Amino acid sequence: MASLLFAGGTIVRSTREERADVLVEDGTIKKIGSRLPSGHCPLLEIKGQLLFPGLIDCHVHFREPGLTHKGNMRSESEAAQAGGVTTVCEMPNTIPPTVTVAAFADKVSRARAIKACDIRFFMGATEGHHLLALRDIWRESSAEFHKLKERCCGLKLYFDHSTGSQGATREVLEEAFHLCGALNIPVVCHCEDPEIDRNTRRPPESEITAIALALGLARRHEAHVHIAHLSTRKGMDLVRQAKKEGVPVTCEAAPH
Repeated sequence: MASLLFAGGTIVRSTREERADVLVEDGTIKKIGSRLPSGHCPLLEIKGQLLFPGLIDCHVHFREPGLTHKGNMRSESEAAQAGGVTTVCEMPNTIPPTVTVAAFADKVSRARAIKACDIRFFMGATEGHHLLALRDIWRESSAEFHKLKERCCGLKLYFDHSTGSQGATREVLEEAFHLCGALNIPVVCHCEDPEIDRNTRRPPESEITAIALALGLARRHEAHVHIAHLSTRKGMDLVRQAKKEGVPVTCEAAPH
């Protein structure tokens, strides 16, 4: 049995910090407490250093299936683990895209062989019938669908085409927010305006216009919306204002 005692560090919890020792055996935390005896196991003094729980990255691209020359579930999960990330939420723009029950189930099956971190998956949608697949995963009561729902972290919508040509029409966006509001499914939005992008590739106004649209849809359908890789000050101002109004919105500034 491989053991290690981390002594004198500061544990960062969700609501407070706590000075404590942490005993780890075979990669699993066995005990947390003050001045734990080391016994015969190695002791690592970490006074003045911080201990975090495993982190969650809600926006990753593991590129499996179909784009594995860039990376795959195994390589990217090991990279995540090396960075202290133990749970990830993977995006649907693979080949094939994750827009059907079969494609989603295939990813879940592949992930069973991965031990480095816990992989959850987003569904995508570019057509109305893709939303029916998401509805089935969310509502069907069979054991098979229940296992799929456990791995589903929400719906990812692309307001314009990006990697994987996943851009959704305005009609699909409306239907998607209606469904997600009704079933309490988180909606993650890649915000770009296709009309603006056609004239000038991805200016700030493209993101700002699309964020305003996403927030309007969230208000109308009472859906939780998450703005992915936000990059403009005006977009941030729109999110702040929506939060003040009680709109269930969150956002991120992803490393990429």
